[in-house]
Amino acid sequence: MNDELPKWLARVKDAFADADDLLDEVKFKALKNQVMGKVRNYLTSHSSITFCLSVVRRIKEMRDRLHSIDGLKNNFRLSERSSDPRNVRIQRETSHSFVRRVDVIGRRRDEEAIVERLNDASEHVSVIPIVGIGGLGKTTLASLVYNNEPVDRHFELKMWVGVSQDFDMNVLMRKIIASATTSPCAELDSDHLQHRLRGCLADKKFLLVLDDMWDIDLVK
Repeated sequence: MNDELPKWLARVKDAFADADDLLDEVKFKALKNQVMGKVRNYLTSHSSITFCLSVVRRIKEMRDRLHSIDGLKNNFRLSERSSDPRNVRIQRETSHSFVRRVDVIGRRRDEEAIVERLNDASEHVSVIPIVGIGGLGKTTLASLVYNNEPVDRHFELKMWVGVSQDFDMNVLMRKIIASATTSPCAELDSDHLQHRLRGCLADKKFLLVLDDMWDIDLVK
């Protein structure tokens, strides 16, 4: 193998990792402003304008960097092929609620704050979002809350569901039903799924964790 190929592949990997980090920062900024109710003022605030200008500059730098890397591709006689998107879905469906508390440091205060909000929730349906860029430990924090003893006593039913990037309502309902009943759910149509789901949740105080949620479509 050409000695330069591993170095080139490392540059490609680093470049895409940096690009992914930038996208996560932009998503986090947008979600943060939605959650804090500042969407209308987002584009006019000084900090947001500064952030947008920074993003524009970094995108230009990233584009130039990728063009430079792409220019070296022909040196290695590589062929192009599309990746199988099913591999991504399989990886993202491995969400689980298990966590070893002894392995987690510095999350106690965040856990207690969320547990307090859950216990004080008086609305028919209360939503507590945990948002942030990848690697911050959102799933770990949610797992700590999910396995918290007072939370366990407070809710009659707990469900943990991995959503992933492919937001499909029927698939999501089947996962929720399966988590609630601890048994697989058949592929029914939307109407039958809703009936089963209502039957699982009726007259129960329940906690539902939707992990790895990517879609920000408010209608969904």
